[in-house]
Amino acid sequence: MRDSLAVVLHEPCMFIRFSLRMFLEEHFPNLVIVSMPDTVDELYNTILSVDFDLVITDLCNPRNRLVPNISFLDAFHYYHRQKKLIYWGDSPTLLHSCPKELMKGVCFINKNSRLEQLRQNFSDIFLHDAADFTNPLPFTVRGHLTRREMAVISNLVQGRSVTDVASMLFISAKTVNVHKRNAMKKLGVRSLGDLISRR
Repeated sequence: MRDSLAVVLHEPCMFIRFSLRMFLEEHFPNLVIVSMPDTVDELYNTILSVDFDLVITDLCNPRNRLVPNISFLDAFHYYHRQKKLIYWGDSPTLLHSCPKELMKGVCFINKNSRLEQLRQNFSDIFLHDAADFTNPLPFTVRGHLTRREMAVISNLVQGRSVTDVASMLFISAKTVNVHKRNAMKKLGVRSLGDLISRR
C-alpha cells in the first residue's frame, strides 16, 4: 500500500458512515478520509472538487434499491476513469449488468459481511491496488447489458408496465419485450420475479 490513500466515503446512514470510518481508521492507518458527503448531490460535488485516490460509496439508486445509480457511475467514469470506486452495498442484482465501460475499476463489498470478511475485502483492495477489480455477485451474467437493455429492465423491475416503458423510451412495446428477453437471458433469469428474488 502507498504511504497514504485519500478516500472519499459516502454512506447515507450517519451511524453506518461513522462506524465504517472508525473501522477503516482502526484497521488501515494509512487511509486518509478526505471527505464524507451525506447526500448523492454532495458526492457529485466532492468528486469534482476534491483530490482523492478512491471512493467508497453506497451506489444504490435512492428510488430503487435494486438498481445501481447509473448516472453517478457515468459521471465518475467520465471524470475519474483512472481512479478506483468501491461500491459498498447490499449487492443489487444489476450491478454487473451495467455497461462494461462503466464497471472498469469498480469493486463490490457487501456491507452485511462479518467484520473479519470486511477487513479482508478492504485489505485485498488497499494492499494489492489492483488495476481492475470486481467481485462476483450471486448469479452468472452471460454478457453485459446495453444501455437500452439496462433502461428497460430497470423500469420493469420498478413495476412499470411494458406499455409505460415503451412510451417513456419512445420505442414500441415489441421492442421493449425484445430488450427484456435479451437482458433476462444475459442475467440468467427466466422472469422478473427471479431477478428480484436474487438480490
